[in-house]
Amino acid sequence: MAGVLFTSLNSAWAVGGTIAFTSQGNIYTMATDGTNLIELTQGSSPSWSPDGTKIAYSFGLGRFRGDVTDIYIMDANGANLVNLTQGRKKVNMSPVVSPDGKRIAFASYRDANYEIYVMDADGKNPKNLTLHLDDDTSPAWSPDGTKIAFGSRQVREDILTHSDIFVMNADGANRTNITQNPRAYNITPSWSPVGDKIAYAAFSNVDHVGPLNANLDISVMNADGTDAVRLTEDARMNLSPSWSPDGKRIVFVRAHEDDPIYCDIYAMNADGTGLVNLTQTPIVGEFDPSWKPTPFSVSSRGRLPVVWGTVKQKR
Repeated sequence: MAGVLFTSLNSAWAVGGTIAFTSQGNIYTMATDGTNLIELTQGSSPSWSPDGTKIAYSFGLGRFRGDVTDIYIMDANGANLVNLTQGRKKVNMSPVVSPDGKRIAFASYRDANYEIYVMDADGKNPKNLTLHLDDDTSPAWSPDGTKIAFGSRQVREDILTHSDIFVMNADGANRTNITQNPRAYNITPSWSPVGDKIAYAAFSNVDHVGPLNANLDISVMNADGTDAVRLTEDARMNLSPSWSPDGKRIVFVRAHEDDPIYCDIYAMNADGTGLVNLTQTPIVGEFDPSWKPTPFSVSSRGRLPVVWGTVKQKR
């Protein structure tokens, strides 16, 4: 872990919980105040299982295997790594585990462009859900498991959409563009724990600007795409939001001021206030934050995943 230094900036964030993320080609976990750093394995794009016992992620050896990237799953402590895609289909990335733990959505470049796939949690029965010629990336399950949001480059009326946020049913049906801005760039959606909001990264008017040097900010909108509100106002790149289990906070990636290739992980309240830099690594990049779910949350139907345990009474 040479070159990685984490500093706790605000003890108010030390309220329990864990964040998984990527740094220097490895997956780490840390406490929600940036302390208790643990290195797990090589890889990127970690995603927790709903009970918090597993982490799905992507890993590839690049040119040494012909640019193959696979989806893996492991125990939350980094043990028992299992390759789910087996290197047969080129690039597979950005896995996300469904709220019931039975399926994994991911982006795959096995059809000459990136498509959103879903497979069983053991890697069986992969299915292409998007089936068109432009790139679809960054899938995100709704909390009730019935829908998947994703970023997509679409062609509409001969105008290339740089990227919009789409929502579709979990079987790929009823695909709907919920941002509908043909001159904008909207990526990395993340559902709130109760499913009423979607956080995402966005900037507008990108006809002559590339993503790495533009003002890309974190925004939040209703799940139908209405009432979008920008939460960050920063000249740097901000992306990859992930909600806390209680819906009160959001972690995300912010590029360093001097070099957009490197990023820190920040946290803020869900209204954009209370900004805290959790990692503070000026010459190291952190990416892909994923907030560990609370496994025993119980709420109304269609809201948070419900996980029941058995209580044995003493007689």
